[in-house]
Amino acid sequence: VGDSIDEPNETFSLSLSSPFAATSADGSAIATIIDDDPPADTTPPKVTAPAVDFARGRSLSRTAKPIPLSVRFTASDPSGISITRLQHRTGRGAYANVRLIAGTSATVKVAPKAKLVHRFRSQATDGVGNTSPFIKAPTTRVKVFQDGSRAVKKKGPWATKRARAFFGRTIKRTTRKGARDQLTTRGTDFAIVATKGRDKGKARVLVDGKPVGVVDLYAPRAKPRTIVHTVSFAKPGRHTIALQALGKKNPKAKGKRVELDAFLVLTP
Repeated sequence: VGDSIDEPNETFSLSLSSPFAATSADGSAIATIIDDDPPADTTPPKVTAPAVDFARGRSLSRTAKPIPLSVRFTASDPSGISITRLQHRTGRGAYANVRLIAGTSATVKVAPKAKLVHRFRSQATDGVGNTSPFIKAPTTRVKVFQDGSRAVKKKGPWATKRARAFFGRTIKRTTRKGARDQLTTRGTDFAIVATKGRDKGKARVLVDGKPVGVVDLYAPRAKPRTIVHTVSFAKPGRHTIALQALGKKNPKAKGKRVELDAFLVLTP
């Protein structure tokens, strides 16, 4: 009978008596049922280490853990994937499960403490119950450079504005075309935090002196503490990230102001 259960070959004996229109040498025979089921699947799924960077488009919250990290991995198996797991550990603490958004991705909020080490690991179980080992990502730390940090160098006029809505309660703002704020430091991932709103203009992002894109800071409603741009590198290195006012705006915007809140950096 055909089934999906893997079984060994089966052998049994036959005894024949009173044959009709035939002769039998000794009246006995040996029969074997050959197992034709495919070999049992004992191979665990293939799982990649979690990739960690800043969650572009998300806003920093005004909590003890305001920094949103985007964490994602992949899992594959011919039998399909039935369960995926992502875990996070801070410092020397125990790993804790992370709630997944779409099976293999999540947003994890962490504290802005440069000395606090974060580590993520991923795992998956396939459709027949094989479970992979946990695959660890490299350790990472989160550094925050506020708009007023001595490490943030300014070119052109930038004024300070204070309000509870801003991260660290201050921002630097300008309307001058060509005015630039930049940070040079070592890391793997970088993010620019700025204010979006009805009177905000456009700004150019430069990485190591080269333009890499333009961010439109217009939004129909105020969106402070927004991660407006992210940059990732395969290996740690020293890089310069800059935000430069263009003196231009979205046709819907009521102004050309650019407001820098902070730079974020991931380091090993």
